[in-house]
Amino acid sequence: MKARLGVILRRIGLVWLIWAVAGTVAGQQLPHRDDPGLTRAEACYWTDSLLPYVACGAEVSHGSEREVFYNVPWCMVMLPAILIQTFVATVAGSGPVMGSAEWGFLAVAALGTALLYAPLAPLVWAGVARLRRRRAAAPEG
Repeated sequence: MKARLGVILRRIGLVWLIWAVAGTVAGQQLPHRDDPGLTRAEACYWTDSLLPYVACGAEVSHGSEREVFYNVPWCMVMLPAILIQTFVATVAGSGPVMGSAEWGFLAVAALGTALLYAPLAPLVWAGVARLRRRRAAAPEG
């Protein structure tokens, strides 16, 4: 049972990794919201907010699902970066004075980051175990 669970978790991690790569590649093909000829209601496009993200118009089929597909890989990069930058600025004293609400935000962002990367942990664990087995089986010399 334990071995089967490990296989299932590694497959989930592999699907997650494929999703991240596919979403990143597909997202690079999307237009910017100011591109001429773009009808926002009928397309998915990059916004130019403080943190850019993909938005889909109201008439896009499965628009919410597409937004998740395109934005999750972007969150995998941006959420840890925002978390680290905020924490470092706070500790260094160059950021705002942190009250309980700000520390709460950091805690929620850290939890979100951990949950976002959790499906990849079994893949990393299996890779490390495989390297250890190879190293142990290799002849010394």
